[in-house]
Amino acid sequence: MSGRGVQIFRLSLQIETIPRSSNESFRVLRRRDNLKEVEHCEGSVSATPVEGVGERWHLHKEMELTFIERGEGVRVVGDNVAPFSSPELVLLGSDLPHCWHGLRHSTGCAVQFHWSLDHPLRSLPGATLLGDLWHRAARGILFSPVVANRVGARMTELGNCEPLSRMGLFLQILGEISATAPTDMKPLSRTEFGLAGGLRHEAAIAQVVRHVLENYADPQPLEQVLRRAGMSKATFARQFPRFTGSTFTQF
Repeated sequence: MSGRGVQIFRLSLQIETIPRSSNESFRVLRRRDNLKEVEHCEGSVSATPVEGVGERWHLHKEMELTFIERGEGVRVVGDNVAPFSSPELVLLGSDLPHCWHGLRHSTGCAVQFHWSLDHPLRSLPGATLLGDLWHRAARGILFSPVVANRVGARMTELGNCEPLSRMGLFLQILGEISATAPTDMKPLSRTEFGLAGGLRHEAAIAQVVRHVLENYADPQPLEQVLRRAGMSKATFARQFPRFTGSTFTQF
């Protein structure tokens, strides 16, 4: 990877707060060209432009189901970094850091939703069948192209539905992906991510990782790294694998 190439990793983690209107249980987004030009689809005839942050390393409490119909680039989910090409369908768990880089001249859509443990939908008898899907999503799930095409076609319909029909269709989509065969889905991140107790170390680890990526050809003495992070050796040894999935030496 070239020095210029590592610039794609803008490891200043952004915590995104996603607004949602009172009549929405989830938010439907539609992209027609790139990640900075996104529409919030609020009904069959209503769509509002929003500023996309998909190219920045970010997280949000909402889970996200993203379908990329056309386009290619580099995907970063948790500690997994890999090139991708369309079609692509990914389910992201709550507070899982992610971004898509280089996604130009592309189309696709996404659904963002946060159903807390006391959410009414979770009390429905059939909703318990989604428990395994929620657990798997904590590391990110990549579905096979066959599943991506099938489910993606249904996702594109969400932007043209009125609220009640939209809810029914989205529940069907969740049921379909939860029934996906293990051979058609794989985890992305080796590590589960979460905010609890970790935010105070996030910026320091991000700074270290960014410095290493931008100066990967130079020696990186541990003492210098510890000073940059402002951590003791023991704390750094605990926190670095938590956010990157590997020890500093392995990284």
